[in-house]
Amino acid sequence: VIFITAASDMETCSLAIRNGAFDYILKPVSWKRLSQSLERFIQFYDQQREWKIVDQQNVDSLYQLQAKNFRVDSGSKGIEEKTLALVQGLFSGREAHCFSVDEVVSAAGLSKTTARRYLEHGVETGFLEVEMLYGKIGHPRRLYRRAQPKN
Repeated sequence: VIFITAASDMETCSLAIRNGAFDYILKPVSWKRLSQSLERFIQFYDQQREWKIVDQQNVDSLYQLQAKNFRVDSGSKGIEEKTLALVQGLFSGREAHCFSVDEVVSAAGLSKTTARRYLEHGVETGFLEVEMLYGKIGHPRRLYRRAQPKN
């Protein structure tokens, strides 16, 4: 069950979750948020049908699908969909490659401040992971790569 409701009190939300709600979405609902929930539910359902016997890794995977964190895009100040798609596109098919801010600036044609904002947004939403590269002098460099799915 996916709840779509205006009930924003903790008692109702908690009761729904305790009784097995797959997701709890507050109105007004964005199409993007609803479609993300439906996609996760389909993956959840397909995996349940596929596995006859489960191990702990399978169980953990099901809980991750159900409990995946979402950030509401409207709460992300200064994040535009087209620019976000441009930055995310740099990481498609290159999961192992680490990008510096300067590489993203060069490849996407963005300012350093804008590139950094979108990269940090990617980290906050779980799309990217950050790796710190420590040199002998100065500040550590932040390198970004596509987040690996947790199994």
